[in-house]
Amino acid sequence: MERLLEFNVSGFNYDIGLAIGRKFRREIRHYVRHNNHLLAEHWTGRLGNVQDVLDESLARTTRAFPRYVEELDGVAQGAGVPFRDIYALNYIELLEVDAPYSRKSETCSTVVAPRRGHYLVGHNEDWTAGQNDVYLLRARYPTGGGFMCLAYYGYLPGMSVGVNSHGMFHAINYLSPRDRRVGIPRTFITRAILDAPDFKTAVHIARSHYRSFGQSINLFRRNAFINIETSAKRAAIRRPRGVDLHTNHYLHPELIEMESPGHMQWTLTRYGIGRDYIAQRNGSVGRFGEGQIRELLGSRECAPFCFYCIPESRNEHVTLATTIFDTRRLDLRVIRGNPAGARGRLYKFDD
Repeated sequence: MERLLEFNVSGFNYDIGLAIGRKFRREIRHYVRHNNHLLAEHWTGRLGNVQDVLDESLARTTRAFPRYVEELDGVAQGAGVPFRDIYALNYIELLEVDAPYSRKSETCSTVVAPRRGHYLVGHNEDWTAGQNDVYLLRARYPTGGGFMCLAYYGYLPGMSVGVNSHGMFHAINYLSPRDRRVGIPRTFITRAILDAPDFKTAVHIARSHYRSFGQSINLFRRNAFINIETSAKRAAIRRPRGVDLHTNHYLHPELIEMESPGHMQWTLTRYGIGRDYIAQRNGSVGRFGEGQIRELLGSRECAPFCFYCIPESRNEHVTLATTIFDTRRLDLRVIRGNPAGARGRLYKFDD
């Protein structure tokens, strides 16, 4: 697997987007072309419909998050692609908003281990092989503060793992709700959360907007942890005790009924393997550490329904990177390769 690229940028939102677009122009143009091809296939004979969907979604998003629309416009300008194309790329739900679940596999797993006064967290970032890749992004604002995150080419930062200057960490898991609708793409929700100064603000962002889809948002700050699960229309907060695991299905009792059918084997198999592993190793405070997180996230048990994904015929996804962090420090350790054996590299917020 290729070395993780690292990019540092400073400026206001448009400036950040412009710099990203210029830096990764080739990669962004490639993934935009690929996404346009997928959309043309999915919306065959209905291209007028998709333009109406984009208009409605963009109007809602511009009202809710004008800063991040400007940032995405900067990406489009820097990469030399039409803004509507880069918006469509970030509107991932366009491939699912009017269709039944069609993925062959799932994306992302997060394991959380409470320690005395802080948390250890591990996250596998999975996505379709060859469709995109991640890089390490640090951004600073002229007014002070900023963030560091694992970012995708052409997408707004925030849809994976990140930390900001307020000490807020997050990790995102894909969910598949029944109540999908035309609304604000989930990439804008996570981008806003990446800047959130506290839990109250992040929860408001996650719950209050006219969302198009849903997702699982794990939020951390030093010795505090909550999990927000959302569908397009509903949201609920979990406050786990002990070692917690989230794959790609709803866990909160109020939202289980929102699960979209057709994909449960992938996520439930992984979840069952993980819960058994945690139980066997007595996941109490202080007993479940980084070694156990690495071993679990590197597991190939029950492949292809496993934690660590490699290219194979029955699984369209691969594990692009594993991120491990300790909520006492504004650092992210990112591992390319199986985390059970690879050490990875520590990226510091202030580097």
